[in-house]
Amino acid sequence: EGEKSAIFLGNVAEQHPHAAQLHALASELARLTGATCGFIGEAANSVGGYVAGALPTALNAHEM
Repeated sequence: EGEKSAIFLGNVAEQHPHAAQLHALASELARLTGATCGFIGEAANSVGGYVAGALPTALNAHEM
């Protein structure tokens, strides 16, 4: 429907015993549908938070 479509595999797929098959299936599905295929690796939320500048700056209980 939309102009852009993507298939993403995350950490669960990366760690799965059949990760290679999941990767192949996702890649083939992307090819058949015209989507792009991507992977969201380990610690993606941490890296994204750092890049976005969303780091905690408040004092913790001990520092108060």
